[in-house]
Amino acid sequence: MESLLNDYYLQSLHVSKFIPRKVLLHEDSFQLIGAALTGKTTLLKQYLLTCKKNSYLYLDCRDRRIDTNLLNNHLEVFCQEKSIEILVLDNYIPTIMLPHVKQLIIASELKQDNTLDTVYLNPLDYEEFLAYEPKFDSTVLNHFLQLGGYPIMHSLASESRHLYLQEQLA
Repeated sequence: MESLLNDYYLQSLHVSKFIPRKVLLHEDSFQLIGAALTGKTTLLKQYLLTCKKNSYLYLDCRDRRIDTNLLNNHLEVFCQEKSIEILVLDNYIPTIMLPHVKQLIIASELKQDNTLDTVYLNPLDYEEFLAYEPKFDSTVLNHFLQLGGYPIMHSLASESRHLYLQEQLA
């Protein structure tokens, strides 16, 4: 497990074509809640890119290599050894024990912890959607209604959007 944690610690985060959202992340611990495909992961990674590289650890809890029991035994010690100030547990699952760090951020579709502040990320509203649109004409409202407020839809080919949504939301 230490090797996997070290891999996550050393990885370079990358966000392509980030367009700011109306939601602002703060320096306190919080949970980021939102439906699938609303951009939680992108928003979190963009936030971490504004922080000092060695000060944070980003973990995607959907990673099949993560054994929850082993993670619970190693995460707190790892965070102390590496002086982790910011821990992000993306796609958080409640069986993971939350270590003591300066800033803890958990992200999931449902509220997980009543002690953390909650930040909600909704699908794009019309104003945010316009930032993603390459052209502004009479079809933009129709386009918004067809695509919904999912930022990922702008990066997919039009013929594969419906299949992608069906797969992700199933």
